[in-house]
Amino acid sequence: MSTWQTAIAEMGLTYSPVGLRLVDEFTNEEPLGKTSAYLDIREANGVWHPTDIPATKTPSNVVAYPGLGRTSDVTVVTSRHYRVRITAELYVPLYQATVDGIEFDAPAFNEGNPLPKAKITFLPQDLYLMPATNYPFQGHVPVLWGIVKDAAGKPVQNVMVTQGGGIERVVTDSRGAFGLPLRWAAQNVPIHIDATDNRTNRIGHILVTLPGDLASSHTIQIN
Repeated sequence: MSTWQTAIAEMGLTYSPVGLRLVDEFTNEEPLGKTSAYLDIREANGVWHPTDIPATKTPSNVVAYPGLGRTSDVTVVTSRHYRVRITAELYVPLYQATVDGIEFDAPAFNEGNPLPKAKITFLPQDLYLMPATNYPFQGHVPVLWGIVKDAAGKPVQNVMVTQGGGIERVVTDSRGAFGLPLRWAAQNVPIHIDATDNRTNRIGHILVTLPGDLASSHTIQIN
């Protein structure tokens, strides 16, 4: 009978400086359809450049980059700055309401120079995905369809559209379009629908009444 022993010298050391659990905000479960992750690196001049470093997706739907930051000499490169961008077949990522990607630092490490415990992230960060206009809402869910435009009539993407108070929320797509579920909206009374462009501090709102206003598309102008 043979027995196996682990040789400590042959063990590899690795970390992922980021862990993003993709979550469907509408259901609070794993997202539907296809999702992809892209990694950019920020150069010394502040310009972002795409990399060809693939993400690892764990069985629990966490996007991670094991080994990012590994280097032969930690005294030459101590840390690099990256960002992750997520694309999703049926969603718009929530972060797009404010930024183009999730930024993070990847500290340098190797077997002889492991990261101190204080720099290790042990739990993933939830990354919420908001239903896009092609999201497969069930038939009983009331959905308000529309588009956000600026004062010149140009569609505006990355705008947060909410039922007053943020009870329900989505983010406009590249066409400025949205489909806002209204599961808890009262019937036959006016309700506020707000549009907030957090990147430019422009806002707008409309009043709608359910169920009648669900039958048509609505335009929200932000100024």
